[in-house]
Amino acid sequence: VLASGSPPSIARSAAAEAKAGRAALARGDDEAAEKAFHRALNEDPRSLAALLGLSELYFDRGAYQKSLGYARKATEVAPRSGSAHLQRGDACFKVHRYDEARQAYRRAAELGHPGAARALDRLTQRVGEG
Repeated sequence: VLASGSPPSIARSAAAEAKAGRAALARGDDEAAEKAFHRALNEDPRSLAALLGLSELYFDRGAYQKSLGYARKATEVAPRSGSAHLQRGDACFKVHRYDEARQAYRRAAELGHPGAARALDRLTQRVGEG
């Protein structure tokens, strides 16, 4: 069993689907990416790559509340992922959940994410210290 808690064969299948989703995003095929990420989650509901991929995809589409839902799931699945916390903070920022954004950015900073300090600065410029 892998760290995700899923049997290795399922995790490998989910990882392959998530990788296909990333490739589709890179070539600008959002529809194929979305389908691949959902297939990955069907195989392994705890696939961090798929959760983050969907969160980023919906964020880029302006579906910030939907993005936030996937980012929250990502931080539950991988509480030590700085990328997941940063994504959660970004989605919170867009839906004006500034306290939650600050908490997520601070956690990303604690975990050493290089973009966290800049995100915290942007939040402070928007709403002040918290």
